[in-house]
Amino acid sequence: MTSPPPGVAIARLLLVALFSVLPLLPPEVRGESMAACAGLLVLVVVTAPIPGGDARSGLVLGAAGAAAALATCWPEASIETTSMVLLAAVAGSSAARLPWEARAGRGVPWAVAASGCVVAAHALFQKVHGLPALAARLAAGAAVADRDAALTRLAEGRAFAGFSTPAAMAGLLAMALAVTVGLAASCRGPRRAWLAVACAIQAAGIVAGASATASAGLAAAAALLALRIRAGRRGLSVLAAAEFLVVLAVAVARGGEVLSASEAASPWRLRAGNFRAAAEMAADHPWIGVGPGGFGAALPAYLREGDNETRFAHDLPLHLAAEIGFPAGAALSALFFVFFLGPVWAGPAAGEERWRTGARVALGAFAIQNLGDFTALLPSTLWFAALLRGVLAVRGAGEGREPGRGARLLGGPILRAAAAGAAVVLALSGLAWNARYLARDAAARGDPATAASEAGKAAALAPWSPDAAVAHAETLLASAGDADGEWTEAALGEADRAVALAPTRPGIRVVRARARILSGDLPGAFADAAEAARLYPRSEDHRRLRDEIARRLPAPARPEAGTSSL
Repeated sequence: MTSPPPGVAIARLLLVALFSVLPLLPPEVRGESMAACAGLLVLVVVTAPIPGGDARSGLVLGAAGAAAALATCWPEASIETTSMVLLAAVAGSSAARLPWEARAGRGVPWAVAASGCVVAAHALFQKVHGLPALAARLAAGAAVADRDAALTRLAEGRAFAGFSTPAAMAGLLAMALAVTVGLAASCRGPRRAWLAVACAIQAAGIVAGASATASAGLAAAAALLALRIRAGRRGLSVLAAAEFLVVLAVAVARGGEVLSASEAASPWRLRAGNFRAAAEMAADHPWIGVGPGGFGAALPAYLREGDNETRFAHDLPLHLAAEIGFPAGAALSALFFVFFLGPVWAGPAAGEERWRTGARVALGAFAIQNLGDFTALLPSTLWFAALLRGVLAVRGAGEGREPGRGARLLGGPILRAAAAGAAVVLALSGLAWNARYLARDAAARGDPATAASEAGKAAALAPWSPDAAVAHAETLLASAGDADGEWTEAALGEADRAVALAPTRPGIRVVRARARILSGDLPGAFADAAEAARLYPRSEDHRRLRDEIARRLPAPARPEAGTSSL
């Protein structure tokens, strides 16, 4: 047996590292992890062979995502979403060109099994000890980062490990569990016993996260594969019973709320509001949508009593329709489900390793979950699934045809430069997120100067980000006194930039209104406050600010009676 080329061996090691790091350090919650994972993905693209025919569908998915994002109303606000999708497609396509010998290929499932166990163990520890300890700290008045998020997690009582949401954690564990089950089926003796324990730990982690969408996605994908391979009645019965128990355990963990559409906290009731809002948003912007990443900004205008505020529609086709319009949304949704659900429908190949069959179930679970959730919009789960899809697509050492001239050109300077550019954007975004976190921490400590300095770093690192711009404006305002015209002017400039990047976000309008009050521009402040109230009709705070400014206006400029009810 000949040794693989150095580039292939390095790319394999990088993939194993990514399957280990993505679950343990989710990029969406850690800026340094975002930078590190984006860098590792680019290295996979650079060291792997040039993408060819096997990667065609992934390239199409990435190109479609990038084109849809750049064709929207505000490309500046869409750059991070575009970069995430593009990097997922290019890295997954590159992984599809890596040949894997039988022994070398085992590195991927073992890495998935190990990282899945660590995440699940963290979730179980969090459920038993971490959440009660957090409750005690909050009760004692301790300062906790992201206090509102912490209170939400305590109210839910659901484990989330290091992820942003319990559903994201459970979605990744569902993928890890499917791969681990397949790996266990291919082993014998003590290894199988240890892997059986690993499967039990991961299943318990899913229950601790209590995600109805993750468990339902896993059950549906497993059942679909079983039907496709025409498993025997006994096999189907065992599979159905096992998955029913997982779903039932999740329902019990949620206190029955997942089974009731009438409960105020029922996920189905809340999602119904998200679906309605997304449909109305898409109907108002049918051709190009509100822009990738713009759903949360546009949502306040569509909220009704009992709806929840969120950045995602919790249904990928509706979310895409709202953000990029019906034509592009339908096309990208179709590509997504063909790409990730297709391996389940195709069934296992003859003589396929069982962990690869488990990977098919994992990809199906990922796809199906996104009919009721948003893990396709998080880099940790999207990149994990894209790389797993790429590994599943390989044919083996020396198999497959060589890419043509066009593929070589695309996979050379153009494709790799696009991947590098996307990685730089995401790395800078991650570092900017860290700087904003440090700014919030400094502000909480009563150190406005440091807060303004860190927020300024964030705005400089990610000039395309309205979040960074408005955070800088807020910290400058907190540091500015009544007579501090220089800081007020700087805050107003940052607020202007934030409004230009995200004109439909009511919170940004409020920040600029406050900056204009300090600068003495009451008519401009009223215009911003009135627009914020219009964009977010349910917000009493926005209406109160608007009415307060209206009362301070000189009589000739004061709005007529009834204007304040806009």
